[in-house]
Amino acid sequence: MTWELNRHQHLVTLAKAYRLTGDEKYVAELFKQWRHWHAENPYPIGINWASSLEAGFRSLSWLWMYFVLGDSPVAPAGFREEWLRALGLSARHIEVYLSTYFSPNTHLLGEAVALFFIGTLCPELTPSQRWQRRGWDIVVQEIEHQVQPDGLHFEQSTYYHIYALDLFLHARMLAVRSDIPIPQQFDANLVKMLDALALLSRAGAPPQLGDDDGGRLFDPRRNRAEHMFDPLATGAVLFQRGDWKALAGDVREETLWLLGSSAVSEFDKLNAVTPSFASTALESGGLYLMSGTSRQLVVDAGPQGAATAGHGHADALSICLTSNGRPLLIDPGTCEYMGHDNTRDEFRGTSAHNTMCVDGLSQAAVHGPFAWANLPSVRAEQWVAGQAFDFFVGSHNGYSRLPEPVTHRRTVFSMKDKFWLVRDEAQGTGQHKLELNWHLSPEISRRDESDLVFSSENQSEGLAFL
Repeated sequence: MTWELNRHQHLVTLAKAYRLTGDEKYVAELFKQWRHWHAENPYPIGINWASSLEAGFRSLSWLWMYFVLGDSPVAPAGFREEWLRALGLSARHIEVYLSTYFSPNTHLLGEAVALFFIGTLCPELTPSQRWQRRGWDIVVQEIEHQVQPDGLHFEQSTYYHIYALDLFLHARMLAVRSDIPIPQQFDANLVKMLDALALLSRAGAPPQLGDDDGGRLFDPRRNRAEHMFDPLATGAVLFQRGDWKALAGDVREETLWLLGSSAVSEFDKLNAVTPSFASTALESGGLYLMSGTSRQLVVDAGPQGAATAGHGHADALSICLTSNGRPLLIDPGTCEYMGHDNTRDEFRGTSAHNTMCVDGLSQAAVHGPFAWANLPSVRAEQWVAGQAFDFFVGSHNGYSRLPEPVTHRRTVFSMKDKFWLVRDEAQGTGQHKLELNWHLSPEISRRDESDLVFSSENQSEGLAFL
């Protein structure tokens, strides 16, 4: 909560409220909070200067706030000078303390985007051209580094995929408006990221694989699973993709602010195209998508994450199932990042996922809140995407660290929309406690205690275990 409030994204909301209504109470509250925050947070004292990424988020909010207010006559005297001074201080801090070594992932990317925005939009500041160049260079570098060949983000997290996608999209918009050439490969990687999101979203909201910190770049309220389609609306207008429009459903407010009012008419004119439901594999990220006409089962057979898998979960060979927009088998998500007990470890551990747990242990060993040790090697051994059926075999060695090692092998056979057969083998020696967990969506429940049939309240969707 400390981070989110001090990102000042609510100040943008106040600026929009004033711009849309003309009511000065919104802008009065905005400037009251602006000055109070600066009085209480002198540089470099306090938690709000502990993270360069947070300084970056805050700077982006200040930029949006200022330009949404525009030429409003209600701004207090000297505000522009205050604003420039605050942004200059933040940019210097970010430049000196870039997350080059500590978190060279979305932290570094977010900081670079902020540096690029400040350098571009505050030309009065002496180092602005240097900030613009350095920020943009890092953004271009990181889309090559962080995006895998199949388009998935290297953190192995659905939410961080969206996070990075938002950052790349926003940076691209400003670069275009500033006549900065966009490398061809940059757009190619952006399209791959949007395609990967579209594939995961064909039957409904994508599964919540890996960590989710609950934040968004533009509108922090749009942080639920159903909001993960948002980048597809902007991408549909940018790249004229009718299949992305069909998945997004409607234009988003963010698209309007980023691309202007003409984006609405462009979105409306674009012909919606039903996306292909062919089964496919995102092999670099290790996601195998078994699809029918309205249902999709996702098998996670990818690495746990980059480096020490700080935002990955111990979910090798877990499966998630979505049908007609409703989740049936789910990944329960993250719950929290920091707490006073082991709740975080429980939610990112193996037992919180739809896979096999051996001897009550996770597939990897917890090594702090954002790291793992003994990461498993996960292999997709066979993959057949057929016309009438799909077939997957995979294994991992996460339990090879046991005194009597065990290899988990999972086979999944799909008759498209009709049924899925899952076979699990624990290959090794000795006696072990084996657990298989199936995490059901809260949208479905057991209707009759005498069987294993779970369905939605109106019984339009359901799942039976045989």
